[in-house]
Formats: sequence, structure tokens, C-alpha cells
Amino acid sequence: RDAERDFCSSACCMFAIKEAAHLRASGIHTQIFYMDVRAFGKGYHRVYRRAQEELGVEFTRCRVSAVEEKLGSQNLVVVYEAEDGTFQRREFELVVLSVGLGPAEGTAQLAAALGLKVNRHGFVAYPGFSAVATGRAGVFACGALTAPRDIPESVSQGLAAAGQAALVLRSARGAKAEGDQATETTADGKEPRIGVFLCACKGEIADAIDLESLLQEAAHMPGVAHAAQVDLLCFASTLAEVKSTIQRHGLNRVVFAACSPHLYEARFAQALTEAGLAPSLLEVVPLREQVGWVHADRKKSRAKATSLLRAACVRLRAAAPAPRGRIQVTPRALVIGGGVTGMVAALDIARQGFAVDLVEKSRELGGNALLFDRTLDELDVDDFVQTTIQKVKENPHITVHLRSEVTRLDGFVGNFHTTLRTSAGRRRTLDHGAVVVAIGATEYKPREYLYGKHRKVLTQTELEQKLAAGKLNPARLKCVVMIQCVGSRDERRPYCSRICCSQALRNALALKAANPDLAVYVVNRDIMSYGFSEEYYTKAREAGVIFLRYDPEHKPVVKHRDGRLEVLVEDKIIDELLLFSPDLLVLSTGIVAAKNGKLSRILRVPLDEDGFFAEANSKFRPLDFARAGVFVGGLAHSPRSLRESITHAHALAARAVALLARKELSWRGVYAHPDEELCTGCRICEGACEFDAIRIRRVRENGRLKERAEVVEAMCTGCGCCVAACPSGAMAQKGATRDQLLQVIGAALA
Repeated sequence: RDAERDFCSSACCMFAIKEAAHLRASGIHTQIFYMDVRAFGKGYHRVYRRAQEELGVEFTRCRVSAVEEKLGSQNLVVVYEAEDGTFQRREFELVVLSVGLGPAEGTAQLAAALGLKVNRHGFVAYPGFSAVATGRAGVFACGALTAPRDIPESVSQGLAAAGQAALVLRSARGAKAEGDQATETTADGKEPRIGVFLCACKGEIADAIDLESLLQEAAHMPGVAHAAQVDLLCFASTLAEVKSTIQRHGLNRVVFAACSPHLYEARFAQALTEAGLAPSLLEVVPLREQVGWVHADRKKSRAKATSLLRAACVRLRAAAPAPRGRIQVTPRALVIGGGVTGMVAALDIARQGFAVDLVEKSRELGGNALLFDRTLDELDVDDFVQTTIQKVKENPHITVHLRSEVTRLDGFVGNFHTTLRTSAGRRRTLDHGAVVVAIGATEYKPREYLYGKHRKVLTQTELEQKLAAGKLNPARLKCVVMIQCVGSRDERRPYCSRICCSQALRNALALKAANPDLAVYVVNRDIMSYGFSEEYYTKAREAGVIFLRYDPEHKPVVKHRDGRLEVLVEDKIIDELLLFSPDLLVLSTGIVAAKNGKLSRILRVPLDEDGFFAEANSKFRPLDFARAGVFVGGLAHSPRSLRESITHAHALAARAVALLARKELSWRGVYAHPDEELCTGCRICEGACEFDAIRIRRVRENGRLKERAEVVEAMCTGCGCCVAACPSGAMAQKGATRDQLLQVIGAALA
């Protein structure tokens, strides 16, 4: 964000806030010097507010001019210009610099070798609406190669790029690949031969735990046939060595002592499958999170690590794993929502050769994108939307259901059954293997600032539409005031709507281009021009747009007198009240979640505190629900730009196709099952199951009808809630029986 690099690195603010919050929670005074807080991601503004209001992190808006060493000590003095123009000095023991992200070394050479263009900042350029398309057919780019990004956006882009590559390679689907998995064994009836692999995690675990002595003790635990230490277990090269070791030593059970299973269990399980073992013969011990990160005393950390390893080995020795269950997949997708995200996802899935049912509750496709003319970087939105609608209508694999709503969803991943209701009251049942939720969101309709009461008060969307239609002549205007964060970042909606600032910048630049003498004032809290949109913030200032800041405690005051608007703004720089009489007052309104409650209950997926759909994991599974086979993206997920929604669409299609392309699905043999002799049909387990995996069926015993619980194994996640809730002890869990768990507890406490 300077003359040399006029872009925002997008991730630095939240990185700083996270670290400051950790320090402050430890009782250390922490102060952040900043220009704008770019807390624009999902849930980020809440993290910012918590750091400021609950933890007491001090935030100071300023420009730091120097950091000096205090004579006679090793402390540092930060010299900065405060908002009132005075220079201040603060002394600290430690100064941390939030440095920006630039192109990786060798980016230019890589781009040249691949025939790709780089932008003026040195990142690989993406010329169109897709942020992963490079302009060269068959070559895709993602993550921080194309722009500074945080983790969730990088993960989404990785999925999107994989999906676009899969489109190119679709004719080769089903071909045998090198390293296809071996036949799984359940190790039934075999003497346990456990392999223990300790990960040093590049020192993060090794520095906290004495791995050498832990390795020696592990090697002598009952059932352990081989123990070894590796550096980075999550690396593909390391897992390849582990697979070879498993086969060489004839191991039939494996303990990975490394990072959280929440992060890496799926990868570890895949490696085990490729080595010929069932994933249920794997136990992951989170040494990093449960030992290394929480114990400073190496003696105590060593004792706890030993206890966890012993418990893991006992569980595996007592394991009686069942073969994987298998179900056939219905090769069809349901996409709910006919906006840009839904349409692009449907097209990607259809191009892969799968049938798609696209459901839209309104009478036309297009969604919110129909309201906009151009993007901040002047891409033609209307042309893109109309072209996409035409492609959807012409695609033989896509069936469009307009004026229709989902009223019921039954079944499970790979085999869903959905009931639709049309506006005419007719019902239709669809069978499909995957569900994509892309129902969008709505624009906040203001109740403040005289909106709807004075003809000169507009929203940014209404201003853009008037400019595009030629219904507004900027040459006749003398003064325009824009107010940011209307309906966002307040008590009712404590989140950033992400796109409002870009809208304001585009419209402000359009007004100044048409009338350079027009006075345009943007009254804001922070300008969220993250990434390359920062350069438009710079262009706006160079064009003469004036940016005035306000605090939420002192919002602008809008009145009308004798038919004339009056806007009163407290200027923080000169510490004065400014009075404007604008020709137009333009409100940058936020994005509000659609009325998602009904669909949330039908799909049995959760909402977050703001009414948007809640993903399984905000960083590493940003488009998945906990319910397998159901995915979410676009504005249904959180506020985002059109290009970001298209990235989500490509990624959603990739997730759906990865599922539909498999003729059958298998699941791990850890699921609940009832003992029919003990089950009384009390239905308590049915209410305890969050995944609707339990059915109550009627059976005839001794001439009498009785109710018994039945588990749909494909829907069961093995969470164990029903086992804990069952008052009769009838419900048990395969792979985690009571006897097994008691042995594990005994080993852990020994």
C-alpha cells in the first residue's frame, strides 16, 4: 500500500490481529498501528471486535514514520503521526512488522516458460471473470501466484483450478492411474503388528518432546513391531516411504503421532489404503496440538505423549475392524439457486457429462448479477450473465426448474431424493448424488439516512443502474456524498459485506470521469480495497475523490430542510463538523443473508450467527458441510464479489464431480448399530442423531408389534452421540466398543 506496491496483501491485518489477541490473552499489552483494518473475510470482523473490545488490544490509526532504539536500553520507540496531525512516541519491548506479500521468486520466469502474462505487480494475470483462468487454454493458476490471498480463498481457488483441469481431462476419467490403491485387508484373525511413526514436524513437535526416548519406549509397547521417527509425515514423499515400510515389515496396524487428525487424517487414511490396510486400522495421535502446544515442561510432555501412544496401541490391538460398506452413486447433481454461482457450477458439472437439475425459485435465471453493469476493473457483467443464461438453457444435460422450491431432502451422500414444489403447487421428485447450495443473498434495504423518504437518497446499486441506463447526467451535479457500511459492521450485522467499498470506488470514478469538477465525498470507517482493488482507491484519490472517516459512535447525520439534503460529518483529521448539501446521497448498503432457515432445516445443515450457511471448516473445508455430499458457495456462504463467486462455482463443481465420478462410495467401518434384544424403541437415539441416520422401524415379536432402532450406515458419521444417549445400552459403535474404550482409558491412565 505504498508508491512502489499499490496493492493490499489481504491477509496481514488478520494475521496481526490473531497474534495480538494471543499476546493480549497472556496479559501482555499489545498495540496495533494501522491505516485501515481489512477484516473483510467471513467471521473476520467478529475476531477484530473481540480483540478490541473483549481482550483490550489497542488499535491506533496512523502512519508510522520511524522506529528508533531507545538509548541506554534495548527497547524500541515507535514514532507516528496521529489522526489529529500531532507526532507521538510510544516505547515497546518488541516491534512486529506486518510485511506484505509479493510474487514468489521465479514467478516471472515460470510465467514466461508457460506462455503466461504477469500483471504490473509481478503476479500471474487472470484476464477475465475466472480468477483461475490464465488466458492460455489448459493452463490454470491459483492461490498467491495470482494475487495475495488468505487460506480459505487459496483453498477455494485450488479446488476451482482442479475442477477446470478436470474439464480438460474429462475424456480420460476412469483410466488407471499409477499408484491405484491396493486391495484392503481388515487384518482379521492376525496377530497385531503395529507400526508407530513419530513426526518431528520440522522441530515443532521435536522441540517440545524428547522424541528419541519416546521412540525407544514405543518400540517396546505390546504389539509394536516397528517404530520410527520421520520429519514431515504430511509430505507425500514421507508417506511414500511409510507405505513401503508397512509392506516391508508386514505391519497390519499403524499409529501416526503427528498433527491433528482434523487436518490430516483423510490424507493418512488414503496412504494406509494405498498400502493395503483399511483406514479403521489407523490411529492418529495429535502430539502437536495436545502435547507440544500446551506443555512447556519437557518431562510432563514426554509423560503425556507416552500415555497417548500407549492408549492408541491398546485401541489398535483390540480393534476388530469391519470391511468398508459400499453404495452405488446416482450420477446426477442438484443445484439450488439460479444465480451466477449456481449457473456456472451447473455448467461445469454438465460439461463433465453429468445431468444437473437447476432449481430457481424466481421466474428467471441470473440472480443478483442482473442488477449490475460492470465490475471495478470494467468487465461487462451484463454480457457475461446473459451469455451464461443462454449456455445453461442450451445445455442438454441441464434441466432448469423455474419458480420451484425444495421442500424435502431424503437419503444420503450418493443417493439423495429431493421433492420440489412448483408455484402451481405441483410436486416432483428428483434422484441425485450431490447437492450444491447457491441460493445467494439480498441487498440490505436501508431504514436510515432518509432512504425511501427523499428522492435524492440512493443505494450504490441504484446509482450504477441509473448511470448505465443514462438516466443520470453527472454534468448536472455539483456534490455527491457516499456513506459506507450502511447495514454492515454494526450491532445487527457485525460483519463486512466485502463488495460495498468496491462499488463506491467504481461509481465515484465513473462520476469523476464524466464530470471532473464534481465534488465526491466518501464517508467511511475503513476502505476495504483488498488485493488489487487498492489501485482503484489510489486512482480515486488522484481523481480528487475526498475520503472522510467516521467512528461508529459518531455516524453521519442526515436531514432535509426546505427540500434540500443536509449531511453532517465529523472530520477526524481537522476535528471539525462538516456540513454538506449534496445533489445526491449514495448509501453503500450491505449484503443480508437470504431467509435460509427453512432450507437449512430441510437440508439438515447449519447456519452461522449471521444467517449464512456454516461450512464444515472455515479454512480447510470452506465449501463443504458436515453432511456429506452437500456443498455451499457464493453469497449463500458469505458476502463476496462476482469473480469470487465464480471461483466458488468452479470449486463447487469440482467437489460435486469428484463425488459423482465414483460409481460407488465406501465408508469407514466405524458406525453405530443397535442390539435388537436390548433396544426398547424409546426413540432417544433418533433425537440425539444430528445426521438423521437413525430410523425407527416396526417389527413383530411373539405376535406383537414393537419398535426398534435401525441405523442407515451410509449416513452415520460415527460421532457416538446415540451410544451415549441410549439408556438401555443397546446402541454400540463398531470399531469403538465399550470394552475397547475402557481398555483405552485404562492404558491412558496407567
